[in-house]
Amino acid sequence: MFGAGGGGGGGRLWVVALSLAAYGSVIVLFRQTAFRPVYTGLTVPGTIGLTLYYFPAFGFGVAAADLLLARRRAGPPLPPYAMTGLALVALAAAKVSGAGDFGWAIAFTILIFAVCQPGPLGALARLPVAQFFGRISYSLYLIHVPILLTIVYGLYPRHSPLVGAIAGPVVATGAAMLMFRYIELPGIAVGRWLAGRMRSSQMTGAPSRSTT
Repeated sequence: MFGAGGGGGGGRLWVVALSLAAYGSVIVLFRQTAFRPVYTGLTVPGTIGLTLYYFPAFGFGVAAADLLLARRRAGPPLPPYAMTGLALVALAAAKVSGAGDFGWAIAFTILIFAVCQPGPLGALARLPVAQFFGRISYSLYLIHVPILLTIVYGLYPRHSPLVGAIAGPVVATGAAMLMFRYIELPGIAVGRWLAGRMRSSQMTGAPSRSTT
């Protein structure tokens, strides 16, 4: 499967290998069982351990995105409904087995493949509301925890927890929209400009090939 992208297959294998190595190092160094969460305090070793513990979730996502780009011309690996069924089975297995965050990382990697293929999950992902939350998802991911905690501690105990449960997602979504518009989009533009400059400098500095 990882060889589908030609030269990029080795890169995907390296990402997955590093993810597994990071997860395994936490189990060894912090004496964790494979499926028990890592609980850390405000210490440098604890922060490193927590980062390594969650690295597979990012590593598998990077490998999945790269593989999906490589498979655009090759077509889906499974029929649409088979891919959807596999994703649902993986999610159910992660829930029932209690496999922890590592199991959820694998299940959601399969779900990414299913959503990006033709089929019922892909159709849901193309709905306007799904597209909207997809655009602001990274900003929402970064900002939702501090906003939810601020609202909960600010309202409790004067107001019902239900008020915080309703107000928190609404405020977090609004903040994520602003963050996406005024921080994330300008950052993306700067990154693309810098990438273009780097490509231009590399092309300018490359030695010219003489034709014979």
